[in-house]
This record gives sequence, structure tokens and C-alpha cells, in this order.
Amino acid sequence: DAPIYGSDFNDFNTFYIQAATSTSGGSSGSPVVDVDGDVLALNAGGKTRAASSFYLPLDRVVRAIELIAADQPVPRGTLQTRWAHEPYDELRRLGLSEASEATAREQAPQGSGLLVLREVLPLGPAHQLLQIGDVLLEVAGEPVHDFVTLEGLLDDRVGQPVEVVVERGGERVTVSPTVGDLHAIVPSSYLDLGGGVLHDLSYHQARGMQMPVRGVYVASNGFALGRDGIPSKAIVVEADGVPLPDLDALVAHLSGVPHGAPVSLRWYAQGTPRQLNQTAVRMDRRWFPAQLCERDDGDGSWPCTPLPDAPPLRPAAVPRASLLPSDDRRGRRLSSSLVQVECDLPYQVAGVPNDNYVGGGLILDADQGLVLVDRDTVPIALSEITVTVAGAVRVPGRVVALHPLHDLAIVAYDPATVQDLGLTSAELALEPVEEGDKVWSVTLQADATVEVRAVEVRSPEPIYLSADGAPRFRELNLEPIALDPRPERNGVLVDRAGRVLGFHASMSYTSGRDTKAVVRTIPTEIVEELVALASGRGAARGLGWELRVLPLPEALQLGLPAAEAERLLAHDPERRGVLAVRRLVQGSNLADRVKTGDLVVAVDGAPVTRFRQIERALAGRDEVLIKLIRSGAVIDEVVRTETLSPLDVERVVLWAGLRIHAPHRAALLHGIEPSRPYISWWNGGSPAGRAKLYPRRSILEVAGQDIPDLQTFLEVIAQLPAGAPIRVVVQDQDQEREVLTLEPNGAFWPTQELVWEQGRWIRRALPEGSLR
Repeated sequence: DAPIYGSDFNDFNTFYIQAATSTSGGSSGSPVVDVDGDVLALNAGGKTRAASSFYLPLDRVVRAIELIAADQPVPRGTLQTRWAHEPYDELRRLGLSEASEATAREQAPQGSGLLVLREVLPLGPAHQLLQIGDVLLEVAGEPVHDFVTLEGLLDDRVGQPVEVVVERGGERVTVSPTVGDLHAIVPSSYLDLGGGVLHDLSYHQARGMQMPVRGVYVASNGFALGRDGIPSKAIVVEADGVPLPDLDALVAHLSGVPHGAPVSLRWYAQGTPRQLNQTAVRMDRRWFPAQLCERDDGDGSWPCTPLPDAPPLRPAAVPRASLLPSDDRRGRRLSSSLVQVECDLPYQVAGVPNDNYVGGGLILDADQGLVLVDRDTVPIALSEITVTVAGAVRVPGRVVALHPLHDLAIVAYDPATVQDLGLTSAELALEPVEEGDKVWSVTLQADATVEVRAVEVRSPEPIYLSADGAPRFRELNLEPIALDPRPERNGVLVDRAGRVLGFHASMSYTSGRDTKAVVRTIPTEIVEELVALASGRGAARGLGWELRVLPLPEALQLGLPAAEAERLLAHDPERRGVLAVRRLVQGSNLADRVKTGDLVVAVDGAPVTRFRQIERALAGRDEVLIKLIRSGAVIDEVVRTETLSPLDVERVVLWAGLRIHAPHRAALLHGIEPSRPYISWWNGGSPAGRAKLYPRRSILEVAGQDIPDLQTFLEVIAQLPAGAPIRVVVQDQDQEREVLTLEPNGAFWPTQELVWEQGRWIRRALPEGSLR
């Protein structure tokens, strides 16, 4: 009998040849030859703890080759049943009559038994006709003792009734099922939807669960299904109450569904067909292609056809939902300004470790629908945003701006969709918070209740977060408001009147292989800076460095002159430390003028001891004079400030399974080559994956041509022959180079770009030989 491999796929209804040849893994499909060199079988499997190997006979393979050589189709019939060969002594226990045994032995003197039915799929050709335990005697008037004979008789009668004679408990039974087409229950098309792949439930998958060959199989859930909790390997059986016998039914249903519209799917996980689940998913037409791809048997390709355009999404009716009350007056005042924000990432780029984030937000402007969140809730601009109000109403949102230096972001929703819910703008107070001030922490809990508790302000301390792992945004150059007890979730710090003094931000970082986060409070002065940046009233200016606070004794040992130490102490008696350069941004205006370890003691002649003092000094300035101490020497450098992007990553290219963009600020702090295309992510199974073209590398050359930037990269690859091997030179952050060869596949891994234009993301195809 065919061996059981223990996977989703197992061969059945065939004999195997067994021999103790101890073939190794990877030899499957190799020919098995006799002493004359004739091929007898194909190597198919083997035991890992024994010498036993298993070979697939070639009886039906030869037939298929002969038909293909004659340019004829290869019909294959099925009753959707599984048979097992049993010896005569077992058949007697099953009730085989002496007469039937005698006839079988006479027909096949070398035979040792007959075929017994072990599986019959529901709703298949043999459903309610054949039963488990039936002993097969004849098919179409021919005696059947082996699998080859059975398969040959079925293959010749696809679509026709066939007379099947079995013995059931000693009684002879004759039935006439219609032979099914095996090719019809092998998927030959798939739906490319929301970054996932769906196709008809296959015969093998249905057989493994003893379910009808009906429903739609989620081969890969991707972005659209995965964000709403439908796993890969699920089987979808209904859409909005409409049964889904096959993929065509799902395609017909989704063809009229616009982007963002909910679709209610009923499904079950593989292996649990009697445990149905129901999930509302949001249709995706923006981030990924929505297309049906069907196999062309003429050339083996899989051409794709986009789903028809759908009408625009109509705004859904929003139920009136009252905000949950609070016992504290500050809580009552803030309850109408606190919301929950969910962020789903269709593409992970810029080192972001996950694809789903949830956090609390503060409404800054209820008239414009502006909400403040942290960058552990919205880490990058390439995001799909959902805002939840009062724990009951969900509305779509969009990214407006990310603070380029600090852990804050602004998203927006359409205020017209929630105009009856009584949402209000929070009032910001710009006065600095002093140690000992009486303040309160207000947070939105998971159950949409508001918690208020008194906290004490402590002396501020700089925050340093680990920079392990893939380069990604992390908070730096900040002294958050220190509170006791420290906040544990998003929320706000307020004064007695309920005015907002700071925002509790979750600050994510990587430590070793673990993703961690701490919650700290960012002053409203920085919030106002982001509001101005988002509205276009200001531009973020910065210098390309990461700073730290060096204890004063250590700074003196490194050469800080005593006079400079006295000047700093006079300026800030409470700060017994000196700012020092920890890292530099590659390619920045500082890179050739400043060195790591330099002490920063003044900007434009004014002493500086805190990060925020430097940021204030840079505001609105094209250049500044910084005073450095290097090995005891005093150095004055005039440096140009840099305008920082409120999005960081504004263009992503998808090529050969890679996600490529200009290096983001965090990558430059890690030593990545500036301006050159940066490999941020790769997909397993892609051409890049096979070539081992790993992320966190810069692309230096393609096909022998220098690649100084992303646009040059696109121009070069557009001129290369489709499908030809490409020589790629890459470099990691340690300046180590590697030369790899990659073979693109435009059919399954087309070149595309995602570009931020006029406040929204646009996806464009970049076909071979076409430039934007």
C-alpha cells in the first residue's frame, strides 16, 4: 500500500514497490532501473530510521506520456473513494462469501486479496451508493483485483455511469455511479485578494477532513483576511449568507464590493469542519491587486484578470453611542476626547516588526478629526487606520504626519461620520511641568472606560532604548516627564482643570530578539510642534545625531575644560552631566564635521545641557554654530540644519519579492549607505528569497551599473531583458559586500511601487521597459 507520510498530501489507490535501498532525502522523482537499464518506477519516499524505500510504478504514467505525445488530453476518472488491498483471510472476516473468493482466486491465481472501500467523500459520485467495508468485485463488467485495473476502467469513462459490483456483508450489491472528472476537483485558478491567495478546496484537502469537495480554501490569508482574524488554511463556505460551492461563486460575490466595505464570511479552520466561525472582513482593492488568475494549459502560464470595478463605498450608518461616564470631573472632560486607534500594515517596511498595532488616541481637533497617537500605534505612514469611538463605533482613518524625531503621530478621520457622538477637542496647556506639581493621569481602558488617578512629577531623566535588530524608529534625544507611578498605557497627563500637559506614549524597541515597549510622557510642547508640522505651518529641523548625557566626572576625564564645566553648572545647576554624540546619521551635514564622543556644550553661544534646548535652538534655522569639546580641544563648527520628512518613507518599490525604499533615518543611524536603495523586507519563496538576497542591505550595483538612488534602480531594471539572470551587488551596515544572482519572475512577482501623493498612497505597476 502507499505509505502514509503524515502530511496534507498522501498518495492512495495505488500499489508501491518496496526495496531496502536506503535512498536519501531529495532523491524523490529519480528513476528506478533494472539490470537492463529500463525504468521501472520513480523513487517516491523512504523511511528515515530504516533502509526501506518506496517506488511509484509507471503503469498510468506511461499512459499519460503516450497521450501527451499524441497531443491528446489525459482523462482521469474518480469516484472520490479510497480503497485498500486486504488479504483473503481479512476479507472472510468482512463477510466475503466462499463463492466470491473462489471466483476471485480463479480469475487471478497470483493474487492475494481484493480491494475494500475505506473512504467515500460526502456528495461525491459514490455518496449513498457505496459503503465503507464494501469489497470490490467488478467495474463495468470487468473483474478488479488491483488499483491499476480500477484506475484504467474509471479513466476511460469520465462523465459516464459505470456499473460497480461489490459484496457487502456477504450480499452482492450492484450500483451505477457517474464517474467524476478528477481534473475538475484539482484547483486550476486562484483569487489574488488583499495579499492572500484563495482557491477551490482540493480533493486531497477535502479527503483529509472527510468533507465534500466544496468551499474556498485560504492558501494564504495575506493582509485583508489576516487582519480580521481569518487564518491561512481556513475553508470559507458562505459570504454574506450566500453559500460558496466554489471559487467562482466567491469571485461573483466580491466583484461588486468596493474597497473598505465589510463582507461577512462563514468559515472553519482546517481539521475542524464542524466548528463554524463568522467574521466580517474589509474588502481590499487599494493595497494589493484583486484579480482572478487561471491556468492556461496551452503554455502553463497563469494569466490574471482584474475583478470588475466596484461602485464607491457608501458611508455606513453610525449608531448613536453614548460615551461611558466617569466619576472624576477630569475624566468626564476628557472622555469625549479619547479614542482607540488600530493600525494595520499591508507592507512591513522600515524595520517594523509587526503588522497590527492598537493604542489610545487623543482628539486634537474634533472639527477636522485630528487624533494624536504614538508611533507604537502608527509606526509608519504606509498604514490602514481605524478609529474606534466610545468602544462601539469604528470609522476609517488615514495618516496625516509622523514626528520625525519623537514618538508621536497624527491620524485623521472624517468628522461627519461621527458628528452626533459629542466628540470634543482636548485643550493643550504649554506650561512646562515642574517637579512636585499636582497632576492627574487619564487613560482610556480596554473596555472604553476612563481611569483617572493622581500622580507625582519627578525629576526628569533621559530615556535610552536599545537599538538591537533591524533598524527602526525608536525614541531618542528626549527627557520625558517623569511620573510616579509611571503610566502603563496610552493616555494624557492633565492639570486640575483637565488641560493636557503631556501624552503617555508607548515607546517600542528591540532587545535581543524580543520586541519590548515602555510608556513615557511626552510634553505638549512637542505635540504642538507636530501639529504645526501636520498643518504646514512649520517644518521640522534637526541635526543628524543621537545624543546621550555623560556624567560630569566622566566628561572631565574625556577632556572637558574646567571653565566649560563651570559654565554649564551655572546655566543648569541641577544637571550634572554633559551632552555627548552617541551616533551620527550617515550622509548628514554633520557626518564629516562631528565625531562620535564629541561633547556638545553650546549652540549659537548659549550653553546647552538638555536635548530640548538644542531642538528649540534649531527651530527655523538654516544653520547654527555648535561648540564641541574633542579630546580637550574646543571646536566651533557652523553646520547646516536638515529639514526632516513628516513621513520618513514616502515611496516603496516591490521587486522580485523585495520591498525597497530609500534608507530611513534609523537605518542611516546604523551605518547604512545613504541614498542608495535599501532592502527592507523579503518574501519567502520569491526570486529574492531563492537568491538569498536578505534585508538590511544597500543595493550598490545591478547588472554592472552603479545604483546611487531608487530612481536609478528603477530605470536600470526596466531596461533589462525579462526573466534574465541579474547580477546584484549589495552591502550591509558593516560595509561587507556580496555579489548575488537573481532571476526575476514578473508573472508572479511584478514590479510595483507605492507612492505617497496628495495625502494618500497610490499603487502603480511598473511593467518591463516602462518608466514613470
